[in-house]
Amino acid sequence: MIMSIERFKWPVVGHKSIVSYLQNSIINNKVAHAYLFFGPAGMGKTVVAESFVTSLVCARVNHADGIVPCGECDCCRQIANRLHPDMIWINRELDEKTGKFKKNISIEQIRELKNKLSLHPFLDSYKAVVIHEAQYLSPEAANALLKTLEEPTPKTVIILLVDNIAWMPQTIVSRCQVLKFLPVRQAEISEKLKQLGADKKSADKFASLAYGRPGIAIDYLSTPDLFQDYQQKIKDFLTLTQADLPQKFKFISSAFSYSDVNEVLPTLNIWLKTVRDLALIKSQNPGLVANVQVNSDLEKIASRYSVIKLSQIIKEIIAAKRYLSANVNPRLILENLILNF
Repeated sequence: MIMSIERFKWPVVGHKSIVSYLQNSIINNKVAHAYLFFGPAGMGKTVVAESFVTSLVCARVNHADGIVPCGECDCCRQIANRLHPDMIWINRELDEKTGKFKKNISIEQIRELKNKLSLHPFLDSYKAVVIHEAQYLSPEAANALLKTLEEPTPKTVIILLVDNIAWMPQTIVSRCQVLKFLPVRQAEISEKLKQLGADKKSADKFASLAYGRPGIAIDYLSTPDLFQDYQQKIKDFLTLTQADLPQKFKFISSAFSYSDVNEVLPTLNIWLKTVRDLALIKSQNPGLVANVQVNSDLEKIASRYSVIKLSQIIKEIIAAKRYLSANVNPRLILENLILNF
């Protein structure tokens, strides 16, 4: 294959070692049959996966020059529109009755995947599968996928995207190339936001609030309603810290749906950031506060806590996130957590 790493142009913020590893695997024709990308939501796993599979089938990949993926050939355009016949994207399906995502990726979805993989590629190139939120594979679906991983078909790449590797069966993890996505430097995220049109103040603010997750920062920039919702969750949390016990339990009952961990975990992350800001204010480090837009409210609440108490709450929230990964009942976790506020 005639290729140099300089030809790759992936729209990825950070993750240089992972990007280099995957690009070199294409150059050296050493693409593995299965990868597991893990790290918190918004870290960039989907962007890397899409860039990788697009590069595998881009019409320019075997040429002597030109950017890869080119973004202009039929294959690149088809992948961008989720229409490529040899690319398979698997997500949890929507429940028609509730309008929400179903609890699991079903065994029927994996059986359909196996049937598609058994067919010859339409374009005589790679077949690629990207499974989003692979932690939601049902036990039956996970077992069915395991057989596919154990007996891979030629020129097939399966990529599993997972927020927390602890949620995955070890039998599946052991059959994948595992790549851990770590937080991206704030300066890199800020620079990307400026490239997307943000002024310096907004870019720095959103990059700070993203805590190393480029996708979160980009969402805040592109979707003002999402940032407003984030701010509201901070205000709700600060109100919660001042409420009496009946009010706290009423809030927990009304604010959450407990069928989906993904509805609880983002809120716990926001609470964790907010308590860290309170601890920074209390320890005389206001310059490090991320949520400066509610600084006056934070200062009022911080005066009611000791540094020791805030450190305890941080530990309790981190423990609550760990319990979620162990499939403990979300409502029970939250009710026990608020007793410590």
